[in-house]
Amino acid sequence: MKTKKLTLLLCTLCFFLAVFTLPAAAKSKSIPKKLFLSRKEILLYVGESKNLWVEKVRPAKASPKVTWKSKKPKIASVSGNGKATAKKPGKTMITAVSRQNPSVKSAIRIIVKKRPKKQKVSLQNIKI
Repeated sequence: MKTKKLTLLLCTLCFFLAVFTLPAAAKSKSIPKKLFLSRKEILLYVGESKNLWVEKVRPAKASPKVTWKSKKPKIASVSGNGKATAKKPGKTMITAVSRQNPSVKSAIRIIVKKRPKKQKVSLQNIKI
């Protein structure tokens, strides 16, 4: 009889502990309030690629996972993991949007230029 009461008491205690500690554990994951990216502006030449990343997140325990999006994908595109590729000359913005809190965004300005042509240097007409 005593073991049944003790078992029932322990089960009840475990139940209450599980019910009241799970919501506290779920709340411990912070929702991002601000994103800081690797740079504010990048200059790329047509055909070049550059990796972008989230430098910091506020609060610090929040998830740094983001979705990348280019305003003008014909000028510069961006992959899901943050690799920006310059396609043609122009200016665009690439935005990182938090997956946990879509209202939190940060952007990088991308300037794409044509690659300058290489100049040939000749030393034939130089006298020493």
